Amino acid sequence: MTSGHFVNDLYAAFLTPLLPMLVAKFDMSLAMAGLLSAVYATTSSMVQPLVGHLADTSGSRAFIVLGPVITATAMCMIGLAGSQALLVALLIIGGIGSGMFHPQGAAMAGSIDQARKGFMLSAFTTAGEIGYALGPLVVLSVVSTLGIRHTYVTVLPGILVSLFIYRFAPRVHAGRPGAKACGSRGRGFSHGGRSSSGRRNGNGDGDDTGNGKGGAMHSRPNNGGAPSRRRGEWVPVGALAMLWVIAAVRLSVSMSFTTFLPIYLKEMGLPLMAYGSVASMFMFAGTVGIMVAGPIADRVGPFKLMVVALLAPIPLLLGFLHMKGLVSYALLAAAGVILYAPMPVITMTAQNLAPARAGTVSAFMMGVAWGAGSLGVAGVGVIADGLGIRMALTLLLGTLVVAAALTYALEMRVRHVPSLLATREPICR
Repeated sequence: MTSGHFVNDLYAAFLTPLLPMLVAKFDMSLAMAGLLSAVYATTSSMVQPLVGHLADTSGSRAFIVLGPVITATAMCMIGLAGSQALLVALLIIGGIGSGMFHPQGAAMAGSIDQARKGFMLSAFTTAGEIGYALGPLVVLSVVSTLGIRHTYVTVLPGILVSLFIYRFAPRVHAGRPGAKACGSRGRGFSHGGRSSSGRRNGNGDGDDTGNGKGGAMHSRPNNGGAPSRRRGEWVPVGALAMLWVIAAVRLSVSMSFTTFLPIYLKEMGLPLMAYGSVASMFMFAGTVGIMVAGPIADRVGPFKLMVVALLAPIPLLLGFLHMKGLVSYALLAAAGVILYAPMPVITMTAQNLAPARAGTVSAFMMGVAWGAGSLGVAGVGVIADGLGIRMALTLLLGTLVVAAALTYALEMRVRHVPSLLATREPICR
């Protein structure tokens, strides 16, 4: 799963570093540049809920096998696009491929090891972020050597990883009814430093049945949930909706900086590989935050981590936007570490809130939220056309305060029903 995520997101990062050249080639506005990013992300987000549902119910591996090769083929052809219409078509196809991979990949990664679920999702997310961070360097190396029309030469890793997944990916995963459990239950997901381990016995007392003392059915009046058709599980729709908004706001900020950073740095006078390197540094820094986020959340709880990770980047990014030189890049890197940290934690929390729908909720947190965040990128592009990129990004940072307040409200909503955060059993291959 990690290799597939790495390669898939490597290609997903091809668009952003090429934007300065595409803007010049097609004489595009900043609003149109932001819209291109939104096209890819929105397509992926629209596909993911359907794929998540099908993966949960069918267990088919077709999605994770075909996703990377479709993404690779489409994104490698960007340099050959002779019109904006063809460019948009390629981004749509690439978004479909990416949307096919993510829900089932995240669900499988989250189900492998109960005791280290946070670590597993952090590893899965980190692999994607490393690929995303390397993407600009890979594509710009080709472009600087061969020219923009030769981006197609990078397609081979996408083909190979799809073959690799076909050969080695598990044939049964946690989202499928009747999946075989393996191993012992690990400790429960930590909430505010307290264990919320679930249990199961012959009398039906446990988190999966909803009939036990701490079962999810018992907690339903407090969370505005809706009954699931599987296992009698009560799905906390209200809490998941709040978590989704938090994810969308955070993604809007990180995606806006990722999208417009190369254009901003080019305006500041940096050459091709230099602004590509700075953009990669920002995303590499994010992988550090992602790697440590899951284990930290397992210890201190997800909400404390999310509040800090939403507020702390604000002064750092303001410093980057209003300073120059190495100090500004150091601030950007520090902001990347913190800003990206909530990614696996949000997905993990959603899976724990609705364990029988792990693929579906992963699709909403990683996919639909990504699409919503991309619309924020398009909005930033519109503002940037009028006020400049620096002012547009500065104004955007205010949304992180709103997301932090919403995170605190969500913690208050679920803190008295820890069974909703109980993790589920891993499964055997």
